[in-house]
Amino acid sequence: MNIIHRVLGAFVIMGFTIPLSACQDREVDMTIEHAKPRDANCDVSSSEIFLSHGAVDLAVVDVYRVDLNIRNNLVSMPERQGFTVQDGRINTTDIILQSAVIEYSSLDPLTANIAQKVNVALSGSVEVEGKTILGLDVFSASTLEQFRSAPEFLLIDNGEARPKRTSVEVIARIRVKGETVDGRAVESNEFLFPITVCNGCSITYPPIFLEQEGRSWNCPLLFEDNPDQEILASGFERPEVCSASLGTNGHPVDCRLCQQLAVDPFARQLCQPPE
Repeated sequence: MNIIHRVLGAFVIMGFTIPLSACQDREVDMTIEHAKPRDANCDVSSSEIFLSHGAVDLAVVDVYRVDLNIRNNLVSMPERQGFTVQDGRINTTDIILQSAVIEYSSLDPLTANIAQKVNVALSGSVEVEGKTILGLDVFSASTLEQFRSAPEFLLIDNGEARPKRTSVEVIARIRVKGETVDGRAVESNEFLFPITVCNGCSITYPPIFLEQEGRSWNCPLLFEDNPDQEILASGFERPEVCSASLGTNGHPVDCRLCQQLAVDPFARQLCQPPE
């Protein structure tokens, strides 16, 4: 099942339940409602579909960004008190976003030396009783590199290391902070977002591409001068998906494209079919 179609439901992980009730939302000044996918044009989807689970392939992704839908739960005091524009009263309950606090916990054994808690500086605002989309780097480039270097993602073969095809489940607990226009500190709910961190899980090996060399199969490189033309000539077209989404949230990467997107020569080994 495509990961972006697991929608409209609360779920329990490690005993925590994602709060969805309106009454609970109103207990905080702003609410992180859900994470949104991007469409083929790389725009945040306007549909009701949202992500209940994320995924990032270490082989082809440098930074993992999540688009969060945030709602301002505060009310317009001038409007509540019956003032009009002519009264000259200004609204002070727009929220200026300042930072996000992300805490990580793993559901699987993990020795990667990632920080358990990070603070990410933010910019932007949420109008009173309005919503905004916040693009947040949930895993930075350095954090993903720490995953790649962890023993769980390495296989030692005859004294040499190579990337291991495996995955771990990580829970990101996200809280957004800011202040109102008049300087009052505000904070969101804690948003729990489970993420599969994997090595090579998004890479596919279409038989039409593979070439046999002895007893092994090889995935060749795309033509460097015109890769799109080669794909069309082979009867295979690029998927209708945002290029920035490839390798994340269930969006596959064919083995030839993988060799262009691989983060480094070490990770590029995963672009070849498993032995």
